[in-house]
Amino acid sequence: MKPILSIFLLLITAFSAAAKPADGSSPEELYKETLRICDHMADRVKSGSLKQPADIISVEAAAEDAQGHWHNMWVEVSSAYRRSEAGGFGCAFADLDRDGSPELLLATKEQFLLAIFTVKNGKSILVDAFWPRHCAAVRHGAIMLRSSGGMDVEEFSVNTLEGHTLRPLLRWNSARDADRNKTVYACGFGSGERQIPASMFNALCGAYTEVSGKGNAAFFSKYGFTEI
Repeated sequence: MKPILSIFLLLITAFSAAAKPADGSSPEELYKETLRICDHMADRVKSGSLKQPADIISVEAAAEDAQGHWHNMWVEVSSAYRRSEAGGFGCAFADLDRDGSPELLLATKEQFLLAIFTVKNGKSILVDAFWPRHCAAVRHGAIMLRSSGGMDVEEFSVNTLEGHTLRPLLRWNSARDADRNKTVYACGFGSGERQIPASMFNALCGAYTEVSGKGNAAFFSKYGFTEI
C-alpha cells in the first residue's frame, strides 16, 4: 500500500472522546421531527414545487437550532432529484462519535450524503449539510469533506465528530495568491498549517479520492438505508 494512503487510512480510524448521550427522549424519537421535515421537502421536490425562497425559509425556521446550509442543500437536491432516474431520499443511523447515541445521516438513494444530524441538549441539530460543491463521504467512522470555491480554491479535510462539531484531523487546501500570481498549497494537522509542494497536494487528493470513493457505499451497506 502506498505510504501516503497508509497514513491517510490510519488517520481516519482515529477517534476522540465525545459528549454523553442526551437525557430524556431517545435520539430516534428526537430525529422523527427532522425526518418529517425532510420528508415534506422531498415531497415538494418530487412535485417540482420546491422553487420559492419561502419554501427554504420554512425549513430553516423548522430547524432553527440547526447549524448548516439548508438552502444550498435543498436547491441542489431539487435539481439532482429531477435529473435522477432512481431518485428518492433515505436515512441511516450510526454512532459516529462513539458516545452511545446514534447520529442521523440523510442521503439520496444514489448514496450522496446530504446531511448529518446529532442530538444536543435534547434536540436534533444539523452538524453539516452537503451539496456538490461541499460534499462528504463517511469512511471508517471519519467524515471526509471536499469543498470548492473555483478552479484554484479547493479544501479537503478528514474529520471526527466530537459532540456536535466536526474536528479536523488532517486538512489540505489550494488557494490563488493574486499578489504572486500563483497557486499556494497548504496542509495542516490540528491547529498548525504549512505550505506544501503541489506534488504532495496532488498525492493527498489522490488518496482522498481512493478512500472516499468507497466511503458512502460501504457505510450504507453496513448500516442500511431506509427510504423516506
